[in-house]
Amino acid sequence: FGVVASLWLCVPAMAAGFLVRENSAEAVGLSYAGNGSRADGPDTVFSNPAGMTRLGSAAVELGSAVILPSATFSGGARQGGAPIAGNTGGDSGLAALIPDMYGVIPLGGGFVGGIAVTVPFGNANEYDKAWYGRYLGIKTAAQSADINPSLAYRINDTWSLGAGVSAQYLKLDITSA
Repeated sequence: FGVVASLWLCVPAMAAGFLVRENSAEAVGLSYAGNGSRADGPDTVFSNPAGMTRLGSAAVELGSAVILPSATFSGGARQGGAPIAGNTGGDSGLAALIPDMYGVIPLGGGFVGGIAVTVPFGNANEYDKAWYGRYLGIKTAAQSADINPSLAYRINDTWSLGAGVSAQYLKLDITSA
């Protein structure tokens, strides 16, 4: 019964919404394994600021990911039992470029400074203005930026402390008929 129940409860994941995890080429390549403890590149500023003390020298990392989504609608719409005129809206997926930048610099006395600039949320979709669902939504677009300055201190060869502040900007654009 357990196997049958687990198969019945499993449904496919259709989307990740507007969350963007693609903020480091190396992390994507490792499927984010060990992201919270890894400290082998400047991207550690974002996920493990204490790890900046392990880098040993100033470093910069620049990267970007491209999102090429495709989303289509099939079906129709009714209001009060009567069909609504319109079309299927076309492919609503819009391409997006997701940049990231990390920098680390030793400050002396065991201190290391760093900054991360990422895009934690972003993406957009836009249907044709005459699509069946136009009264629910035509366009949804999210743009964000996260600036994360961090500071770390190396206590000894085993222990380091790190902290950062995350300042985010988010712009959301939603339209409907």
